[in-house]
Amino acid sequence: MGLVLMQVKIIYFGMIRNALGTKNDNLDISSETTVRSLFEQLATRHGEAFRDHVLEVNASGALSLAPEAVVMLNGRNINTLQSLDTPLTGSAEIQIVVASPAAIGG
Repeated sequence: MGLVLMQVKIIYFGMIRNALGTKNDNLDISSETTVRSLFEQLATRHGEAFRDHVLEVNASGALSLAPEAVVMLNGRNINTLQSLDTPLTGSAEIQIVVASPAAIGG
């Protein structure tokens, strides 16, 4: 059985919206996509503007969310789910908010 394609809508807020120069993206993804693999696609599409605002490499060399990035999947913070390993199912909507470091106490 082949992979089922579904559409995900990504909405950008705050500094990431300004950095990317767009309010949203719509992508067709496979049914086995996680937030991590979606973000890898977005990093390929948008380059350093996306990576530098949303992602960071942690001490063990693994990709993680930048401290100023908040990611919601269908209204739920992915940190309360499986973080970057959260699977995307059905009609997914991702909201990415990136606050300035000053806004979060940095």
